[in-house]
Amino acid sequence: MRPRCCLLSLLLLLCSLSLLAQEYKLAGRVTGAEGEAVVGARVTLSHEGQILAFAFTRKGGNFTLTSDRCYPRMTLSISHLSYETDSISLTPDRHEVTLRLSPRVSQLQEVTVEAYPIIERSDTLTYLLRSFTEAGDYTLEDAIKRLPGVEVDPKGQISYLGKAISHFYIEGMDLLGGQYHKATRNLDATKVASVDVMRHHQDRKIDKDVPTNDVALNVRLEKDAKSRPIWSGSGAIGYGGRVRYDASLSSMLFAHSMQYMALLSGGNQTERARDDALDLIVRGDPPSALAERVIGEAAASTPPIDRELYLSPLDLSVSGSVLRVLTDDRQLRVQARYGRSSTGYGYAIERHFADGTVISEESNPTALVHLPGVEIEYRDNQEGYFLSNCFVLGGKISDDQLPTMLGGGGSHFVQKQSRGLSLLDEIAYSRRLGARNHRVEGRVSLVTIPDQWLGIGSADEVSLRQYAQGGSIGANATYTLSETRGAHRLSGTLGLTSSGDYVETYQEREGAERTALNDLDVSTTSLGLSTGYTYTRPRGLRCVLNATLALSGNYLSLRNSGDRPIKLSRPLFTINPSLSADFALSPFSEVSLGANYSSGYGGAASFLSAPIRTGLTQTTTGSGTLSESSMISVTGDYRFSQPMRMWFVRLSGGYTRIRSNTLATQTIEEDMIGTGALETDNTSHLYNGDLTVTKRFHAYKTALRLYTGVSRADYRVMQNEVLLPYSSTTMYVTPELSTTPIRGLELSYAYNLSRTMMSFGGSSAQPVISYGHRAAVSVPLLWGVVWRTNCRVTTYTAFEGPDRTFPQLSTALSYRQKSFSVDLRVLNLLNHQSYRYLTFDTVNRYAYRYDLRPRTILLSLQLSL
Repeated sequence: MRPRCCLLSLLLLLCSLSLLAQEYKLAGRVTGAEGEAVVGARVTLSHEGQILAFAFTRKGGNFTLTSDRCYPRMTLSISHLSYETDSISLTPDRHEVTLRLSPRVSQLQEVTVEAYPIIERSDTLTYLLRSFTEAGDYTLEDAIKRLPGVEVDPKGQISYLGKAISHFYIEGMDLLGGQYHKATRNLDATKVASVDVMRHHQDRKIDKDVPTNDVALNVRLEKDAKSRPIWSGSGAIGYGGRVRYDASLSSMLFAHSMQYMALLSGGNQTERARDDALDLIVRGDPPSALAERVIGEAAASTPPIDRELYLSPLDLSVSGSVLRVLTDDRQLRVQARYGRSSTGYGYAIERHFADGTVISEESNPTALVHLPGVEIEYRDNQEGYFLSNCFVLGGKISDDQLPTMLGGGGSHFVQKQSRGLSLLDEIAYSRRLGARNHRVEGRVSLVTIPDQWLGIGSADEVSLRQYAQGGSIGANATYTLSETRGAHRLSGTLGLTSSGDYVETYQEREGAERTALNDLDVSTTSLGLSTGYTYTRPRGLRCVLNATLALSGNYLSLRNSGDRPIKLSRPLFTINPSLSADFALSPFSEVSLGANYSSGYGGAASFLSAPIRTGLTQTTTGSGTLSESSMISVTGDYRFSQPMRMWFVRLSGGYTRIRSNTLATQTIEEDMIGTGALETDNTSHLYNGDLTVTKRFHAYKTALRLYTGVSRADYRVMQNEVLLPYSSTTMYVTPELSTTPIRGLELSYAYNLSRTMMSFGGSSAQPVISYGHRAAVSVPLLWGVVWRTNCRVTTYTAFEGPDRTFPQLSTALSYRQKSFSVDLRVLNLLNHQSYRYLTFDTVNRYAYRYDLRPRTILLSLQLSL
């Protein structure tokens, strides 16, 4: 009996799987009670709340539906404003239906039509923006932050279920590339009708059958915002220690054959120039040179608070972007920008080292940077042919000054000056011949750092200058042949890379000869071969299996002709296999699994054998040893999304093991911190897990979010010739609630708890615990005026003494009429003078204190035409 039951169960399972793999087609007609055709009725095919397909009835009341999935039981719903909604149950063997709707009995005096807030079709989610926005949402970024499953970080980067988007389109056109935050922060939310989230997006038509996990965003405009210029401007004036002002002006056009956007902004309230130069979509490694990384940033710390609270800028940003459609498949995009940012702030830091040494300093850094750039891209994107060429030219001119007071006494003045230029040209060509796809890609990059130095002394005299100048050049060419046969795809890639890097560093004192000379010249030639196999389930639930094997032969040649000469020439071989699987457990859930092994060798910085001064209290010395490492990484990602019920869940985790032949070292002597590396076997372990849950109750205008996770790292470090194995564990949990119980009244609350524990050398350090409350309220007053208040209270445990609590309070009165708004804001209402926070750096503990700007009152205006 048991074998028969097992056989019967197996047959039922195979039957169910075959149903899922089938394409389902349905045709029908919708009529009224008297047999009249019903035109414009919405016909929706669904299964357990998930929309499989939808359509609107045409002339004669006819409709057709096609779904790439089929289930034993499905529901067909028909809705129309003048008729009662009706639904029937369908089975896969039924392909034609005729439905008769009953007219609505009551006579409606006033009708409010509310569309579905989210429409799901295949791999695309369409959010109807007006269903999610509130009265205070002025820009597109404000509105996108409210979409369930979508997140926007402080830099403006957009993610869906934790994955950053790979493309940002406006009406199907990629005008801004990775600088899409210029659109989200300047485009009026009322000009946007909907936002599409396209999962498993492939931007090249020739590769439409190649599976990806990329996510793209497409913005669809309202009819009155298309094919006509959109102008928007804003201005602010106020006082906070001094007169504060800001102004911006933008013009944009989104037509069928051309799009453009021009931006101009400036002021001393908000820093925009650095943000406008950010590229939020990184494709490949940007060109770089060792010389620009040797000294690093003069002041690189960033507190976990809004920059407006502590940073005093003087800012100017100008940019323009034009996209011209040459034919249906060809387009030309040009972007140009210039930014000038001058910033200043004050902070203090106490560094507590494992041996009990404490080095403290106070500084008031000012930084001036110029950021010019040009990008030109041509694309010919056809079904069987692809050609693109992208040229990027960028520059950076910076001058930093850091008047600093050390805790041990003494006033110092640190200066840093840098001049740099980078050039990148990338070309890609693909052609499909039958089942085979031929792809050729090339890349040329050039970076030059002709002038860079760090000066230490007083405001009147520089006693020591650390110079670092040089550049790099690189060229890469690859050829890829792939062939697709049904569900199977094989590919092979042959690549040749040649690169060179040159850096010269030395120290110069007044009246003395140059010392600590490094004159390093590095050249690398690599020949790589990789093969890949991909299986894609042709029908039914998504299933993609991928395996790759990459082999590389490299020849490294370097020479340091400085004070401590080094010469090395040797071949190096690397092997990098990887496995990945992406499959759907159900129509609502997907799993991604990955495992890879990689081997490689470190950069040339370890051969800078003469010491380099990187700051007032920091110096670094290369080990003179070629760093070789191997890494094993295992990752898992579970995603659940039921958009029609507005449920979104993401669970991810990973483990990484790194083996290398070098160990980081620190030497602490009085007010000097020396870093380097020691040749010895070293193994590190990293673990992480994160959970994000989002649920929106749309009928109640309420959203719940939960962010929680844990990470652990096991490392070793040597400090003052003492080996210190250490472990760091961080846990966090952040629940959030936002609700609009009545029209205009908006409430939100978030709680954050973070705990970092550190143990080293057989002992445990006092954990760093922070817990905070963030609340906001928006209350409608008279004549369309809205009062908004934001409060944030953060408490940190201290290394010594009692806990410290830092409240922040801001409030505003706002008035908005269509595309015009007026705001009266008060920042730092409680007029707190400083903000403190704590952090770990390997086995060391750092305590920061940032000076806050005084209470600031701002009157701002925004207008969009």
